[in-house]
Amino acid sequence: MGLIAGILFIASSTNAVAAETISITESSDYTAVIEVVGQVWKGKIPTRVAYPAGSSSQKLEFQIQGILPQSVLGNRATGTDVEFEIWSDAGKKIAYDTVYSSDWNPVGPNTLVSMYLYESEAIGTHTMIVRTIYELSTTGLLTRYIKSEQRFTIRIVSAAKPAQVDLTSASDFSNNVGYALGTKYSFTPLSTPTIMRYEVGLLAMKSPGLDPAANASYLEPVVIKTVSVGNFELYYEDLKPELLKYMSDLSNSAFIIKVRAVSEGGAGTWGKGYYTLTKDILNAEATKKQLAATAETQRQDRVARCTATNTAIPQLGKLIDTYILKYPTNSTFTDLRSQVPAPLNCGSAGDPSMASAISVQDAMLASIDQRLSAAMNMADRPPVVKSTITCVKGKVTKKVTGTSPKCPVGYKKK
Repeated sequence: MGLIAGILFIASSTNAVAAETISITESSDYTAVIEVVGQVWKGKIPTRVAYPAGSSSQKLEFQIQGILPQSVLGNRATGTDVEFEIWSDAGKKIAYDTVYSSDWNPVGPNTLVSMYLYESEAIGTHTMIVRTIYELSTTGLLTRYIKSEQRFTIRIVSAAKPAQVDLTSASDFSNNVGYALGTKYSFTPLSTPTIMRYEVGLLAMKSPGLDPAANASYLEPVVIKTVSVGNFELYYEDLKPELLKYMSDLSNSAFIIKVRAVSEGGAGTWGKGYYTLTKDILNAEATKKQLAATAETQRQDRVARCTATNTAIPQLGKLIDTYILKYPTNSTFTDLRSQVPAPLNCGSAGDPSMASAISVQDAMLASIDQRLSAAMNMADRPPVVKSTITCVKGKVTKKVTGTSPKCPVGYKKK
């Protein structure tokens, strides 16, 4: 079965989609500095956040990195605290978190900031206050500290998940020697301007021999590619190692290719896709090997013919030169010598187009050789010139023909 016959439209599955999360789309670099102390920590402070529409609560998380040694930041007696607060224009604190001295990551550079946002309060433009508190000393009751404070405008927008995207066509594409390289897929991009990308999903068959037209026969989609336009190509040589991660037998299996859109609101639903029988990939691979073997045989033949032709050229020229010296007044040999071609570049014999040039060269040498043989025979064995004389004896007349004709005895040349 050909590749086209093995590709069929298949409906979207009902696979569960993971819950969507907040997406930070813009942020501002910030380094907390305290007089006398210097740089304390740094991080990217969120300034624009996409909140999944229809979710009651979400967690806003980002990382900060300590600049001072962890032994200073995490000192239990005189450590450093960082407070994060989001305030609405109405004057309500809608989210907050504090990185205490005991929260600084002791094994890596990143420390997580995490705060809950509720959809009823989150959407809009707010102010985030970042407060760094550096403790100098403490008695247990009283603490001496210095601090710095920075304010950021943070905009939280409602972002809905994009609509389902269906593949609309699939067709194999081949190279110029006739074997399939892969499959071209197409879909209609969504008109929503907030689409960030489209993800291409691969669904491998769970085990060989299952119904290739049933969604239940396949594993969950795995993203293998992202695209920004409504068409893309997948090469079989790239797909094969991906498929072998999930199946060991490609002779009786299949896979599906689907697409989904991704926006600030998260990833949409996987749409309708196409399945391809994996044996068709193996067939294309076998055809590729067969054509490659044939091409190599033809290449070797061209190299051999080219080499033989180039070997014959100086031999033919040498023979003609010998006859030019032997018969310097014979213009036929000089003319033939001028027609002897230059050798071909056999290094280019790997190019199939060289076959024509080699054939032309062979025909030219054969023609020169044929005419040379005739000229050599003519020069070495010139034709005998005969003449005819008339001899008479009385009333009898007789004609004698030969190279040096003579009248018979009793006859006189007329």
